Amino acid sequence: MPYRSAENLLFWEFEIFQQYEELTCLFSTIRNGNSKLNLGFTKFADADEVRKNRDLFLKAAGASGNNIAIGKQIHSRNVRNVTEPGLFDDTDGLVTSRSDLSIIVSSADCLPLFLYDTVKKVCSVVHSGWRGTRDGISEEAVRLMVELYGSDPSDIKCGIGPSIEASCYEVSNDVANQFDRNFLTPSKNDKMQLNLKDVVRGQLEKSGLLPENIEVCDICNKCDEENYFSYRREGEKTGRMWGLMRINQ
Repeated sequence: MPYRSAENLLFWEFEIFQQYEELTCLFSTIRNGNSKLNLGFTKFADADEVRKNRDLFLKAAGASGNNIAIGKQIHSRNVRNVTEPGLFDDTDGLVTSRSDLSIIVSSADCLPLFLYDTVKKVCSVVHSGWRGTRDGISEEAVRLMVELYGSDPSDIKCGIGPSIEASCYEVSNDVANQFDRNFLTPSKNDKMQLNLKDVVRGQLEKSGLLPENIEVCDICNKCDEENYFSYRREGEKTGRMWGLMRINQ
């Protein structure tokens, strides 16, 4: 398994990015000694503990809390180009070419996407839940990379991180009807299982990414209770993981 330990924390890493020494890309697990590494200010979280956990995470990732950009995620298709650190309202995706600026995506069951233009040296993180996936947020991120930085989609590599698998993701017919039937499987109680990972993979290929440049993690957060939070498993009391991407100087 492509895991890496640092500062007593355990991270998921993508094999597709391993050859790029100038790039840092990792996704947190909940492993933190005898406690869980919650990085989200959620309803039942202790704020002081979350701040301490974020400091641990950033230290392990070689980042500074003064030099991160993170979106205030609202399940939209909004992607923003950033050149400075900060908290960006109504934003579910970030794009940057600035070196040493760490861009952050927060997730539990939703898909965390990581994109890197290996030629232009541009990176992006995306939070893609069912609404963002429906509205094509991954395509919007690629579009911005092309429009603002002249990226060639065939030069972009993407990792789709740990997130809920279709077998554990039941949705109502109201949600299911907003997706192509090819990504749906009938389930019990008149519901459908939705394969968000395959939907996003198709959107990325439609945007021009090569199939061999897309790595999809097959971990299901709901099933892997030892390593990941899951809203579907734990409800509102669940925590959040962080994904980080940074182009190093």
